[in-house]
Order: sequence, then C-alpha cells, then structure tokens
Amino acid sequence: MLTINFYGNCQKIGDYLFAVTSGNLNIRSAPNENSDIIGIIASGQKIKVAAVAKMDTIQMRIAHWVGISNDGLIGFVFSGYLNREPKPNLIEIDRFHSISEIMNYLSEKYSPDLIYKYSRLTNEDMAQYDLSVYSNSKMSIYNKNGYEWGETEYVLNGWHINELINLIELCRWLNENPEYELLKSSNRSSDLSFHYITGFSDPARDITIEQGKNGVRVLSKSR
Repeated sequence: MLTINFYGNCQKIGDYLFAVTSGNLNIRSAPNENSDIIGIIASGQKIKVAAVAKMDTIQMRIAHWVGISNDGLIGFVFSGYLNREPKPNLIEIDRFHSISEIMNYLSEKYSPDLIYKYSRLTNEDMAQYDLSVYSNSKMSIYNKNGYEWGETEYVLNGWHINELINLIELCRWLNENPEYELLKSSNRSSDLSFHYITGFSDPARDITIEQGKNGVRVLSKSR
C-alpha cells in the first residue's frame, strides 16, 4: 500500500488530513501546479487520502500530491498544506505573531510533564544555572538559562516540518507576516532546516527549525 513517508510517521491511504492554510487550497485535475483548478478545499476542511502521487516542492514544502474525492469531485491537492491535526481556531490563531507564540500554544495544548529540574551556581562568577525538562509522547521541552543567556529546545514528536511551516504562515502582525518572510529568507543548510533571527522578543532570538527522523526540533536562543 502506498504511504506518505513523514520521516518515521507514515500516513496511509484512507487517513484523514486537515487543510491548514491562510486561504483556500486548490483541487487540481492532475498532480502538478500547471494543471487546471477544478475546485477548492476550504481552509480547515478535513479530507481523506484516496491516492498518493508524485513528490513535489512548493513554497519550502516537500511533499506528495494526493488524490482526493470531495463531494463527488475527484482531483489532486498538494499535501504540503495538509496537517494531521485540525487547524487552530480563530481565537488561538489570533495569538500567533511569531514562532514563540506557536510553541507556547503547542506547549499548552500538549501539556508535557515536568520530569527533571536542576539548579546550581557556577564556580566562575556564582551565576545561576537552571535546567528543566518537560516531556510526554507528544512533545519535549528543554529549558536552559544562565546569566544573561537562555535557550529553549522543543521537540514535536511525530511532526513533519511542513506542518509547522503551515502554522507559521498563519501568523499575523499588523496585517503582515514578518515571521513567515524571515522563514522564507532564512539560512538553510538543507531542504529540511531553517535558521533565522526573530525580533519579536527582547532580546532578539536565534531560531533553528529542522526535521529529525522522529519529529521536528525547534531551538530558540537569546542573543
């Protein structure tokens, strides 16, 4: 049976996915961007995968085209815009100004448990060093803080990087989306890795987003 390989979390034909987009998602007559648009999937709508076609790259997303049947209309959509979890509601999306708010939203949604906490004073300057680890089957968070520095690492278990890109594209700040623009112009060591500096916090933070075998890693460091 054909599947969409999400680096350790395969999606099978017959699975349901959700359109997580800022607008409607086009249904096309064939699995490519040049084919005719024969319908639309509304943002947030659930669809069922009926077939898996070729791999493609569109707007930083690498994914398969998938065949669907929507109200009797048979066509193809690009699965890079499809998430396995429903699109957040309007109240939740209204919080999305940057990657930081998205990670706060996911932390609240998944609510990982505190499993380790450690604090000490460094010998050099007697500065405080703190480490805390939160984890469950959905998400892990590693907080490290020292004198005038801090970093937080998030691991979204079973996620594909496309799903996080889709949430970032929902961000808005004064009717613009500077976070998504930063993502598009970011330094990239591979097709599945992004690095940029965001100014939505004081101090600004270095952001790294990358695909791992078992999920997505987000590293946020103070500058």
